[in-house]
Amino acid sequence: MISLRAKLIALVFYGCAGIAIGAYAVDSKWQSDWDSHMLADAHAQVAAAESAARDQAKILTELEQSHAESEKRRDALAAAERHSAELSGRLHDAIEARKRLLQAGNTGAVAARANAATDALVLAELFGRAEQRATNLAGYADKHRAALMACRAEYEAVR
Repeated sequence: MISLRAKLIALVFYGCAGIAIGAYAVDSKWQSDWDSHMLADAHAQVAAAESAARDQAKILTELEQSHAESEKRRDALAAAERHSAELSGRLHDAIEARKRLLQAGNTGAVAARANAATDALVLAELFGRAEQRATNLAGYADKHRAALMACRAEYEAVR
C-alpha cells in the first residue's frame, strides 16, 4: 500500500504540474495577445509611413510645378522689362530728335509752329502712355517678385 507520505508527495507533484500547465497556458495566451498587438502596431506604422511618403511626393510635385511656373513668370517679367527698356529708349530718342528739329526749324512760320505743337502733344501723349505702361510693369514685377519669394520660402521649408 502506498504510504500517506507518498500520496502527499504525489498530490503536491500533480498540483505543481497543474499550476505549471495553467501558468504556461496563461503565458501563451498573453504572448499571443501581445504579438497580435505588436503586429497591429507595425501595420499602422507602415500605413502611416506610406501615407507620409505619398503626401511628401505630392508636395514635392506641387513644389516643382510651382518652381517651373515661377521660372516662366520670371522669364516673362524679364522679357517685359527688356521691351519696356527698348520702348523707353526709343521714346527718349524720338523726344530728342523732335527737340533738335524744333530747335533747328524755329523759322517763325506759323505752319512749322503748328506742326511742332502737334508733335509736342503727340509726344506728351506717347510719353504719358509709356509712363503708365512702365508703372503697370513695375506693379506686375512687384506682384510676381512677391510670388517668387513665397515660392522660394516654401521650397526652402520643404528642403
